[in-house]
Amino acid sequence: MYLLGKEFFNKEVGLIAATIATVNYFLIFYAQEVRSYSLLFLFTALSYMYFFRVLNSYSKKDLMIYILVTVALLNTHFFGFFLVATEVIVFIVYLIKEKSNRIHLIKIASIATVFFIISLLPILQYILSHEAKTSFWIGKPSATFFLDYMRGYVGNNFLYGIFITAIFFSLVYLFKKEEHHKYKMATIILIIWIVFGYLLPYLRSITAVPLLTGRNTIMILPALILLVSYGIYLLKGKLLQITTLLIIVYFSISHLFQIGYYDKPSKQQWREVLFEVSQSKEKIALYGFVGYYQAYSDMLNLNMNILGKNIFDENYNNGTLEECFFVLDAHGDHIAKSEQLKNKAIQKVFEISKIGAKGTLFANNIASQKCLEAFNGIAVNVDFSKLNLTKPYKGNPLGMYWNGTVSTATYELKKGNYDFTVNAKGTPYAKKYAELKIEISYNEKDKKTVIAEKIVETNSEFKDYIIPFQTNTDSNISFSVSFINDGGNPATKEDRNAYLKSLVVKER
Repeated sequence: MYLLGKEFFNKEVGLIAATIATVNYFLIFYAQEVRSYSLLFLFTALSYMYFFRVLNSYSKKDLMIYILVTVALLNTHFFGFFLVATEVIVFIVYLIKEKSNRIHLIKIASIATVFFIISLLPILQYILSHEAKTSFWIGKPSATFFLDYMRGYVGNNFLYGIFITAIFFSLVYLFKKEEHHKYKMATIILIIWIVFGYLLPYLRSITAVPLLTGRNTIMILPALILLVSYGIYLLKGKLLQITTLLIIVYFSISHLFQIGYYDKPSKQQWREVLFEVSQSKEKIALYGFVGYYQAYSDMLNLNMNILGKNIFDENYNNGTLEECFFVLDAHGDHIAKSEQLKNKAIQKVFEISKIGAKGTLFANNIASQKCLEAFNGIAVNVDFSKLNLTKPYKGNPLGMYWNGTVSTATYELKKGNYDFTVNAKGTPYAKKYAELKIEISYNEKDKKTVIAEKIVETNSEFKDYIIPFQTNTDSNISFSVSFINDGGNPATKEDRNAYLKSLVVKER
C-alpha cells in the first residue's frame, strides 16, 4: 500500500495508506483465512501499481512484472477479471488522451493480452463450466449494496463517516485549479477503479447469476484506501493530518478489541465437528446438509464418505434411510427446517455443536441408546431430584443451577480408557465465573471411590471440559458435577450460575 500510494501520489500518501491498511479490520479479518482474499488484495495492488507505471514510462521491465502479477491475479480469484476490466477502461482513457503514443500503447496491450490468454488455457474448462451456471447461493444485491460494503470494510460507523468525508474531499479537490492538480489523472484512475469495480459485477449479478459479496470486492479496497489517504493528505497542516490518522488508528484498533476478535474463535468450527464425528467406533452414515464438508474431510485426511442432502432425500423417500445417521450442518439451521427429520420415527439423539457448525446423531425406527452405543457414547441421565436445577435453559438439554450437585445414574463400563465431557458455561459475579467440581466414582455396594476429579472455571461461552479416566475391570461408574462458588448481588443483577448443556462418556 505504501508503494501503491507513492506511485499514484507521493510518499506521504503512501505512508498514510500503509498505516490505514495495517489496522484495517476487513484486511485483518480475511488475513486469518486460508483463502484467496488476501492474495486478491495483494495482486490487485501490485497489478495497478505496475499498470500505472507502464502507462507513464513504457518500461519493458515494468510491463513484464505487470504481466506476471496480473496473471497471478487472474488465476487467484474470478473477481480478478473485473479488476482487469477496469484497467481496460483506464487504458481506453489513456488511448484517447495520449494521441502520440497510441501505437506503443496498443503494442503493450497486445503483448499483455496474449500472455493473459495463455495463462488461462489450463483452467479454461473450469471457467466455462462456471459460466454455464444459472444459480448460486448468493442473492441479488440491492441498489445501495456498495454503501453496506464500504461500511463493512471498517466495521465502525464513526470510521465510516471519516472515510466517506475524506473520499468526498478528494473528489471535490479534483475540480480545483491548484498545484495538486498533478494528481488529477491518478484520482480519475481511482474513480474508474472503484466505480466500474462495483458496477461490472453488479450488472452481471442482476442480469445473470448473482456473485456480489463484500469479501469479493476486496479488490476495490486499495483504491478506496488511497482516496481516503489522499483526502487526509489534502488537509491543511501536518498536525491536522496526523491527528486524523491517529483517530483512525485508535478507532480501528479499539473496534478489533470491542468485537472480541482476539478473545475467542468466531469462525464456524467445521473441522472440530468432523474430528469428533470421525471418532465413532462403528461406521455411521453421514449426510451433509450443506456443501464442502466432504472437502474438509479430504483436506484433513479423515477418509469420511459424506453424502449430500439429495441422497438423504432419496433414501428417505425410498425407505432405505439408515437406523443411525449423522447430519452435518452449518450456515443456518437446515436441520430444523427439514420436514423429513420431523417424522416421529426419527429421534434426535446427540448433538456436537461448535460455533455455527454441528453434527447431529439421529435414530430412525430404533432405540436412541443403540445409536449412542454405535457412536460409542453414553448419554448420562441426570437425577434432577438431587439438586436445585431449573427447567432446561433456553432449549438446552439439561438446565441451569446455582448450588448443589448433579448426580448421574450408575453405569456399567467395560475395562478401558474413557473421556467424560461436561459441556457448560457460566455467569460471573465479582469478576469470577462459576466453578464446577467434576468427579468420577467407582461404586461398589455402599462404597463410593473417586477415581478422577477436576475443578474447572467456566466462562461466558459453552465449552467442553474433558476429564480422562480409566477402569481396570468391568466397573459400576457414576458421575457428578458440583457447583462450588455460589454468589450474587441483586442490586447489580449479577448472579453466578452454571448452565449444563450435556454430559457424555466416550471410550478412547
